[in-house]
Amino acid sequence: MNSLKQLSILVLLLVITPAFAQKGIIRGKVFDNENGEGLFGATAIISGTTIGGAADFDGNYSINNVEPGFYDVQFSFISYQTQTVTGVEVKAGEVTLLDVRLSSDVQQLQEIVVSAKVIRSSEAALMTVRRKSPNVMDGISSQSFRKIGDSNAASAVQRVPGVSVQGGKYVFVRGLGDRYSKSTLNKVDIPGLDPDRNSIQIDIFPTNIIDNMVVLKSFTADQLADFTGGVVDIETKDFPEEKIWAISANLGYNPAMHFKKEFLTYQGGGTDFLGFDDGGRDLPIARDQVIPNPVLNNPKLSELTRSLNPTLSTMRKTSFMDYSLGLSGGNQFSIASKTVGYNVALNYQNTTTYYESTELGAYVKSTDPNQFNLVPDRIQRGPLGSNNVLASGLLGFALKTNRSKYKVNLLRLQSGESRASTFTRNTFLFGSNTIAVTNLDYNESAITNILLSGEHRIGPKSNFEIDWRLSPTWSSIDDKDVRQTPYRFEGGNYTIEPSEAGDPIRIWRFLDEVNYVGKLDLTKNYKFKGIEAKLKFGASETYKQRDFSIDQYRIGLLGGSNFNLTGNPDELLSESLLWTPRQADGSGGMGTYLRGNFEVANTFAASQNIFGGYVSNEMNISERLKSILGLRAEQFDHRYTGQNQAYASGDLVNGVNYEDEKLLSTLNFFPSANIIYSFNANMNLRAGYSRTIARPSFKEKSIAQIFDPITDRTFIGNINLVETDIDNYDLRWEMFQEKGQNISFSVFYKNFSNPIELVSFQSDPRSSQPRNVSGAKVYGIELEARKGLEFIASGLKNLSVNANVSFINSEVQMSEEEFQARMTFQRTGEVIERTRQLQGQSPYLINAGLQYDTQNGFETALSYNVQGERLSIVGINSNPDVFDQPFHSLNLNVNKTLGGADGKMRLGLGVENILADKVESYSKNYQSEDKVFSTLSPGTRIRFRFNYTF
Repeated sequence: MNSLKQLSILVLLLVITPAFAQKGIIRGKVFDNENGEGLFGATAIISGTTIGGAADFDGNYSINNVEPGFYDVQFSFISYQTQTVTGVEVKAGEVTLLDVRLSSDVQQLQEIVVSAKVIRSSEAALMTVRRKSPNVMDGISSQSFRKIGDSNAASAVQRVPGVSVQGGKYVFVRGLGDRYSKSTLNKVDIPGLDPDRNSIQIDIFPTNIIDNMVVLKSFTADQLADFTGGVVDIETKDFPEEKIWAISANLGYNPAMHFKKEFLTYQGGGTDFLGFDDGGRDLPIARDQVIPNPVLNNPKLSELTRSLNPTLSTMRKTSFMDYSLGLSGGNQFSIASKTVGYNVALNYQNTTTYYESTELGAYVKSTDPNQFNLVPDRIQRGPLGSNNVLASGLLGFALKTNRSKYKVNLLRLQSGESRASTFTRNTFLFGSNTIAVTNLDYNESAITNILLSGEHRIGPKSNFEIDWRLSPTWSSIDDKDVRQTPYRFEGGNYTIEPSEAGDPIRIWRFLDEVNYVGKLDLTKNYKFKGIEAKLKFGASETYKQRDFSIDQYRIGLLGGSNFNLTGNPDELLSESLLWTPRQADGSGGMGTYLRGNFEVANTFAASQNIFGGYVSNEMNISERLKSILGLRAEQFDHRYTGQNQAYASGDLVNGVNYEDEKLLSTLNFFPSANIIYSFNANMNLRAGYSRTIARPSFKEKSIAQIFDPITDRTFIGNINLVETDIDNYDLRWEMFQEKGQNISFSVFYKNFSNPIELVSFQSDPRSSQPRNVSGAKVYGIELEARKGLEFIASGLKNLSVNANVSFINSEVQMSEEEFQARMTFQRTGEVIERTRQLQGQSPYLINAGLQYDTQNGFETALSYNVQGERLSIVGINSNPDVFDQPFHSLNLNVNKTLGGADGKMRLGLGVENILADKVESYSKNYQSEDKVFSTLSPGTRIRFRFNYTF
């Protein structure tokens, strides 16, 4: 009955809302100027009236039904300075946003007066949080999003010092790779569209549903322990400040890729444009189906072969521009004494890339120590085209009572990517051949995530806080009907020769994963020596289950010499070339036929469970010295089911079979100690120590072998991998100034035990495998600055610069096996050291930007990012080291809000990769010319953005 009553009130409220359109609302948040937290119970009253409102436990207040006009609003709280904001304008049917900070000052409690114009553009609350945070942190708030006009989280986070975005999607912190950087949504880990990354791609989140993005660069006990470089957390709004809907559209044009008549693709499915296959790429053969040998002359073989999709060739068509569309909105309203909020975001992205000249190479060292140049194993060159579609939807609801808040978020991601390539492959070491290779593949991914969370304040002074979160995620990532067709080409003739070029293959890969996260955090606020302090404790559990399988089939050709092959792959499954049973008249018995099956050896099921608990205390030892001490414990269990090729082939003696075997079971303790000394209100010295961990992924800790037909490279799992323990030491000086300006200088040291690196497989330069090394150390310095240029001249008041520069040294002590392997292939005159750099670590990182902001709706930003050459694959035996080359990313963004800073229409222009730099990796060795491992030319992309709010 109560539910029906509340529903009736809600419907009535929605119906009569237009009747109050002639009045406005003043809404915002009251912060504690000392710690940036909301002031529960603070009052906001229009001066000279009794009209006002009280702040809830988040510090949010609302003054409803205000007549249009200009007002003075008074904010007060017990033992805090009263503050009056003058000139607050209220417009009919609109919400006026007004955040204030109150200072506690027992000496001077006189009222202060601030104009609304001054307070409007302040980001002081976030700056206060940064200054008082127990972590080294940075961030960007929703207030900045409104000002700068960035449309999605990936664009906005690049403005945070020390953060780089790879491929416009994935976040790296402090130059560390994906293994040591991660992103979370509402403080919860959720898997992304790439199952082996720590980060979800963040370009799917529009900025108008984001409350803030926080970058944490140091560890405290309330976080999961798989933390080293940093964490980027995206916090979505639960109660939008005002009713707002926005539509957005983006167009991207790359002269090197778009409107090209020679764009490479293939005949796909009718629903590819929606991000999923229409069924035409489904596996047509049951896994228990026995495929007859052609010598049995069974007509079933023809039927099975004919069931395959016959399209094997690429096609040329004119490529279109990149484009995206978005719709998002939200609002909050009151029902009785409760506040209800909702958020909706729908996005569609369609991205086309075309690399006219892709080059992939594999090289080895000569057995002759006097030959310095690397020797080619195989090289392949040719065009590569791809089309990626991403559709996403986010729906959130929130309910707030006097002392509690409940939130539910639903997230759905759907992605489909088709790729086509025609490569010419030259082999050298094991026979000199020219191979024409056609590759077609399609990847379909889907993720569904639900977040349920609650926050509660308990006690007469609301000094006990409970925060809980539950989040299940279901994901499926499938490679559907990967097709590779290799022809040997010699003397103008095309032939199918498995011994020289390999068989034509068809691959289906299926990955299904469930992920359950539960967190409970309890906070007791108390006073120590009269100063606010916090005792925190809690527990969390994360359970992941992955099932991975591969079905691989080959197309054989009987009597190939009887067919005149043209090199067009579509001919292989044409009726004229298809195998049929031999007839009495001697016809048939030749042609293409299907062979292969479900690959048991490349199939596995694995689970990981992490149960953790922690206790942490934050308190001021003295007026200037604060300590944050904590201890976290985590029990980690990794189970695995699978078998190697020998066992799958029936060799029970030498084969290995795992049946839900517990490969790892460890209980680890992670202490953390952070000390903050405040020289004054705006200057800190931080010192910190923490122990963290990095764990192998499902794919890494397996016996699976995963082949990528496009690159012609194979990833080989390593079932013997162990965890990496990291000791982190940080020292940081930081100074905060007004208008979001800051300067900091840091030194850091990290000691790694058993770091995991990607290493070339000993017997194959085109295969790689993750391995542990005994130890490594990383140390460096970091300079961070964000400064306006008004101090130089008043005419530069709208200009500001930001920079983050890191210089990092890494050192790995080689194992005796690696050292001896390098000595075996030592060149004449070469000195082999026993140390080298850590795989994946850049020696330097530079982020720099120049911004021009008129504060009236026009902003221009020029940004530059580069990471130093880093070791991407460790060479072993005859295989050389592979290094990713610096990519000099220079980008320009221009945003204009029509109608001033508060206008509803925003236009944007972006130019990405102005320098037209290439994405390159090289194989390197002593006194050898650098040899191409991979090279892509992404070109320069021009983006046009449109956003309209209503």
